[in-house]
Amino acid sequence: MLFDFKTQKWSLLPKVNRAGYPCWSANGQHVYFLLGGSEESGVMRVRVTDGRIEQVISLMGFHQTGYFGFYLGLAPDDSPLLLKDTGAQDIVALDWHAP
Repeated sequence: MLFDFKTQKWSLLPKVNRAGYPCWSANGQHVYFLLGGSEESGVMRVRVTDGRIEQVISLMGFHQTGYFGFYLGLAPDDSPLLLKDTGAQDIVALDWHAP
């Protein structure tokens, strides 16, 4: 549910089963969430103004991990941030240069 502070009223977002880790977009127009436990698993978002749901990215074949469960966060440009299980045999390198 969403609360509008101007009108002092609650509104309902569409009901979605198996949704978790809600995150607001940077501009406040969408709520991103992780949809799991099905063939349609992925990062989804719902538009606050009309409740339209769309898939941002499919997670089929993406092996998520986490200590207490999976995780979804958003970068400043609303890119999804996820935890990936790379296993014990993959070698991953990351070069990061601060802006």
